[in-house]
Amino acid sequence: MFNSRNNLRMRSKMILGILVFSSSVFVGCTPGKEIEDVSSSAVQLEELVPEEVAEDPLYGSYQLSDMIPFTDGKKLTSQDEKYIADSKERTLGKTKLTLKNDGTFERVFPHPSGDGSINTWTGTYSLDEEAGTLNMVAEMNGKSMPIDFTIVEKVEGKLSLKSSFGQIFMIYVYTK
Repeated sequence: MFNSRNNLRMRSKMILGILVFSSSVFVGCTPGKEIEDVSSSAVQLEELVPEEVAEDPLYGSYQLSDMIPFTDGKKLTSQDEKYIADSKERTLGKTKLTLKNDGTFERVFPHPSGDGSINTWTGTYSLDEEAGTLNMVAEMNGKSMPIDFTIVEKVEGKLSLKSSFGQIFMIYVYTK
């Protein structure tokens, strides 16, 4: 009887030892696997989340805030200077240019005659960053008119465009 009791105790201790060992092996392995699974899941989730695309600072609505004559060394006459002063008075802060990301634009501005009426041009544009150009095709009174600009500056909140048309070439400064 003494032997069977000892055998029983030994068997119980062995079973307990095996259970403790098995538990420690099981517990020791499981967290590592879970961590590995979690980290690989995080990598998979990271791959599924699209990167935020920075909005191009070109798009949006601008107000004409300045007009700078680009004379390329040519001396302005008093008549030229009067024309520029009148144009600034009529248009600065009153001309709105909206460039949409679908390639269309709208320009709302006081009529050049100064009669108080408002003109609206709509149309399409194309931007060539490499060439530094912004080419517009304005629709006015059933006609299309190309308007080509060179980009002088394009930063957050500011767009400066140099014209190659009109009586005097100008740099038009637009701000958001």
